[in-house]
Amino acid sequence: MRINLALTLLILLSRTIAAKECIEKRKFIAVKGDLGMYQRVHPSGNFVMSSVGDRIKIFDLRTNPATAVDTPMKSEAYPVEGSWELIASPDHPVEGMKYFSFNEALREGRAVKAKFNDPEHDEYYHSAAEFPDSTKEKLHFRTSLYTQLKYRDYVVTQNSGDEPPRVEKSTVKSLCKETKDFSQPILSKDGLYVGGIAHSAKLKGPFSQTLQIFRIDGEKCVPVSDAGFATSKPSFAYPEKDKAPKLVFTGETLEPAFVVPISNRIGDRTAAYIFDSGTGRTVKISQPGESPQYPGFTRDGRVIYAGLQNGRKGFYVVDPGQVENGLGACVKSETSGPKIRRREVDAGDKPTTAR
Repeated sequence: MRINLALTLLILLSRTIAAKECIEKRKFIAVKGDLGMYQRVHPSGNFVMSSVGDRIKIFDLRTNPATAVDTPMKSEAYPVEGSWELIASPDHPVEGMKYFSFNEALREGRAVKAKFNDPEHDEYYHSAAEFPDSTKEKLHFRTSLYTQLKYRDYVVTQNSGDEPPRVEKSTVKSLCKETKDFSQPILSKDGLYVGGIAHSAKLKGPFSQTLQIFRIDGEKCVPVSDAGFATSKPSFAYPEKDKAPKLVFTGETLEPAFVVPISNRIGDRTAAYIFDSGTGRTVKISQPGESPQYPGFTRDGRVIYAGLQNGRKGFYVVDPGQVENGLGACVKSETSGPKIRRREVDAGDKPTTAR
């Protein structure tokens, strides 16, 4: 009897300790004023870029309610995923794609100036991502154009002081040239894969396009996974060693005709989901009434999305490892969990003030 009691207490204690090591399962950070319509999540989870009107605001989630910094970047500006060292902001057709420093934008607000621009490779809708060999001193990244289905690679060598960086550009190449009905490309966080809508062998009839993942091989795209349904603007998780890519998205744009009657069928079109291309599973991570929009991953595996709490606008920070359906281990707290590379939070440890 005493042994059983001691064993029970030991199990309860171990669970309590484990729970304390996890971050909060779900946290809401309120926003005063306009939240905007299109969000991009910083790898540290400390910041979210949002399209407010025709410009970008950077929300600082280290305060509650969040503070915001106004910038001159256009509303469809997109981070160079990875470290977010640079932000690609379209200025079509005037000066082409402008590349800003994220940390400078956070410090200087509306006064920030672009580091360089590319008038030859520019489109309002686009995505960009750093390759695995990219460093702070020598950024190596790819920018793809959404409707033109083209991409270009860059090597940007940073210089000291106010001297502009040295920029090397590849030739512009076609993206997924031989893939049937390919559209809406979003690059993975390491620039090696692309998610998009393409013709699916799983479907017959007039509605035969689904969300798929491809590995980029020159101008060809090698199929990796077919989700079995169509949606818009998914966002990749950060790559994990020896694991297949994951995507997060909301179901609001899904059309019933696009949904395949398979095990990962989407039920709630107002929810946020994660699709694991390795297992084929689709798991809902939001709760009823949150009205999630534009979810994105942090580097340590959390998901952040804009939403509502009792009528208030703000951001949800969710640990997918603790959702009801289960997606593996929880995200560890700052003291025991994975460390964010310092260059991703160079803007400082202190919360910003609204300006």
